[in-house]
Amino acid sequence: MEMKKPELTNGHLFQSLFDNMQNGCAHVTCKYDQSNKLIDYFHDIANQAYINIVGIDPRQKWVSEIFPNLRKQSPEVFEVFGRVSHRGKPETFETYNNQTNAWYKLNVFCLEEGTATIVFSDITNEKNELFILADANARIEAAYEETINGFVGALRMRDHSTEEHSVRVVNLTDKFARRLHLPEEEIAHLRRGAVLHDIGKIAVDDAILNKPSDLTNEERDDMKKHPVFAYEILKPLSNILGSGIEIPHYHHEHWNGKGYPEGRKGLEIPLAARLFTLVDIWDALTSKRPYREAFLPNYALQYIRDEKGGIFDPTLADEFISMMEGK
Repeated sequence: MEMKKPELTNGHLFQSLFDNMQNGCAHVTCKYDQSNKLIDYFHDIANQAYINIVGIDPRQKWVSEIFPNLRKQSPEVFEVFGRVSHRGKPETFETYNNQTNAWYKLNVFCLEEGTATIVFSDITNEKNELFILADANARIEAAYEETINGFVGALRMRDHSTEEHSVRVVNLTDKFARRLHLPEEEIAHLRRGAVLHDIGKIAVDDAILNKPSDLTNEERDDMKKHPVFAYEILKPLSNILGSGIEIPHYHHEHWNGKGYPEGRKGLEIPLAARLFTLVDIWDALTSKRPYREAFLPNYALQYIRDEKGGIFDPTLADEFISMMEGK
């Protein structure tokens, strides 16, 4: 037997959808001040889901009646409704309501000038989960930072010259990375990598690390192992260090492939290490050492020019020179 299709007019269909939808929905008429700024809105209609979600029946009521502090506590609601009700583009946003102690996601659109139609859902549970996750991540990051500070403190106890050098190279790394327009997250990684760039030296024998005279070939080979030691020490922190771990691991690699520990060449060397090599050597040259005076800045820059394509990435070297010359 052929089933007879129900005769649904557009009005009946809309009413059925409106009454049975899971999201809250309301159509409101807006009230503006003399400058055409939204100051209140009247709920012409609202579905049962609205009442269930919010716990308040808003029908035939001004929002100022049911949420008297909404305009002050959630001004974004009035800003968005005001824009959209003047035949603006549909907008989606999230807001917190103090009175209901809940978060809502709202989709707002305009069917006719001076009105707004709102479809919304309660996202409090999702928000709470995000807050819990963010708090956990913050705690983990704080623990990582404490570990990093512990490593730095251990190195400082063995080599007192490290502290001032680390502060200078961290600040200059930050400046150089910003000049290269690297993302903020990447800059944070580079700063951590810079402060830890010599951490591998805590695994080097004291007799080698603090030897006042020239190292023997065997001692020099042992010293060259410190980038590998650094990587092994820092590997458990790779999540928070990101690309920053490449600085202690590869900052002694040279563009021409004659560096260490792996003899990487050109673009095989990670960007973080290539830019930090310039920073590190600049600071080493322009700082006083027990065996020599500090280089004047113009001599240090000339050294960098001479080593473009040797130790240094030529493109980064030109950019670093320009930065240090104030260009």
